[in-house]
Amino acid sequence: SRAPIAITILVKKPKKDGEKAAIYYREVGDYLTRAEKLEAVNTLRSAAASIFTQCVLKPNAAGDWLNQRSDLFTQFTAMAPFKKFDEKALSVFNVYSLGLNTNRDAWVYNFSADKAYENAQKIIVAYNHMVKSVKNESDLDRDPRHISWSSSLFAKWKSGRWIDENILDKTAAYRPFCKKKLMWQDELIHRKGQFKEFFPKSDSENRLICICGVGGKKPFSVLMTDGITDLNFLEAGAQCFPLYWYKEDKGEVEINMFAEKKDDGPRYVRKDGITDYIWNLAKEQYHTSAISKEDLFYYVYGLLHSEDYRKEFAADLKKMLPRIPLVEKESDFKAFMKAGRALADLHLHYEDEEPPEGVIVEKEADDYHVTKMRFGVKKDKSVILYNDAITIRNIPLTAYDYIVNGRSAIEWVMESYRVKTDKASGIVNDPNDWAKEHDDPAYILRLL
Repeated sequence: SRAPIAITILVKKPKKDGEKAAIYYREVGDYLTRAEKLEAVNTLRSAAASIFTQCVLKPNAAGDWLNQRSDLFTQFTAMAPFKKFDEKALSVFNVYSLGLNTNRDAWVYNFSADKAYENAQKIIVAYNHMVKSVKNESDLDRDPRHISWSSSLFAKWKSGRWIDENILDKTAAYRPFCKKKLMWQDELIHRKGQFKEFFPKSDSENRLICICGVGGKKPFSVLMTDGITDLNFLEAGAQCFPLYWYKEDKGEVEINMFAEKKDDGPRYVRKDGITDYIWNLAKEQYHTSAISKEDLFYYVYGLLHSEDYRKEFAADLKKMLPRIPLVEKESDFKAFMKAGRALADLHLHYEDEEPPEGVIVEKEADDYHVTKMRFGVKKDKSVILYNDAITIRNIPLTAYDYIVNGRSAIEWVMESYRVKTDKASGIVNDPNDWAKEHDDPAYILRLL
């Protein structure tokens, strides 16, 4: 079983002596077979055996019994503010957001913009019909092939609110290295987070450092995006920290060189996501005014990729959002910052990378249609069977070493770009539609 199972033996002291109980602990290990686990118990035979105890547990002030957090970690600057949009926050960022939570992904996300629009229209028509004709909750249509309910949509029905058909066609980062079309209609999005402030218009520029949420089972991950990002982009709910956020200018600001202008709509003033607090700390630390807030943004991205940082504070990163130290030397700061910029460029433009040398693509025909990619015989990862006509060979196994959210980039592409049917709604999501609508038949193969 992968569920945590414990054998607990309680030994009562014959007399009270005022001392707290000692807790002797042994962990059998992850991913063992049933036979291996039973053999471990049989070998130890007794909790009193001299080889039994791995450690004596002593919970810390935070209540951690295992994987205890570091006291040093708490001395660093919190990445997230206590209150969002607080420009005086004593943190690295003044705002952050959970990823977009639609609560009806099958209906509003699709590789095909046309199909996503049809699905969104269908749910709006079904909902509006019930607003008009259904008076009792018990008479609501709950067939998942017709509509996908959520607490927010139910509350709208209860108040008699109609949904208009003004649907915006957007592109979102749905999973690592996988984009989908998103039909944005305010009433159909269960939880919008702060994405209206991050991307108020279709051409609003921004970059987001996205990290996994608190309490996940997979190792800490971070990946940059430059658009709307789904809640499940990373484990335990992606937390997104922006380079910028945008505030609607209602006349408070007369002139702003960064204000976005639009004749038929509101104008927005661009604000920095990085606080003055951490910016001033950095300038003081390195005795220079040449550091920009953008430098700090990429420094954070580089630092969060540091293997030393992730290993040292692995327990902390599972239980709380990151805290960011300023390294001692300016030269080290610049090294992390440059690495962060390079990583950002790589991660945002992953579609433009050249294929590695030595990889062989065998094509029996120019057929790029994909249903489900598979590894070679006996799960040989040096070979991928793209489809019946195309096989990729000589894939370097080091290509699988880079892990994001528990999978290599290759395996994310293989998992995400396959034909899937949503069980509840029956809606089909076909990645080949993305290639067709972008007039790029070889897109998926090139991406892989």
